Amino acid sequence: MIPWEKLPAPAAGLGLIVLNAIVLSSAQPYSLEQVEPVLMIIAGVGLFVFGVRKTMAEADIPESEKLATMERKKTAHLAPPDYSKYSEAELRQILARIDGERYPERVSDITERIARLAQ
Repeated sequence: MIPWEKLPAPAAGLGLIVLNAIVLSSAQPYSLEQVEPVLMIIAGVGLFVFGVRKTMAEADIPESEKLATMERKKTAHLAPPDYSKYSEAELRQILARIDGERYPERVSDITERIARLAQ
C-alpha cells in the first residue's frame, strides 16, 4: 500500500472523501457513528482543495524561475566557509570532524590555514 505522505494531496483528499462516504452510508442514520466519517469527509475536502491550490500556485511560477531556484539550492551548500574567521582551536575541531573523502579541498584549506596560524 502507498504511504499517505507519498500520495498527491488531491488524490489523498478524494480517497478520504470516497472511503468515508462508504462508511457514512453504512452508519446508523442520525447517530454518533456518523460524526467521524463526516469529519473525515470535511478533512478530505480540505486536503483536496489545499492540493489543488498548491498545484495551481506551482503552475503559475515561470519555468525559468523554477530552474533558477533549483540551481541555487544545488549550489548553496557547495560554497566553502571562510576559514579566516576561525581560531586555530576551532579549525582543529573542524578538521577532526570533517569528512576528508567528501571534502578534500576543505581539508587542505584548513590545514593550510592552521599552518599559517602556527607560524
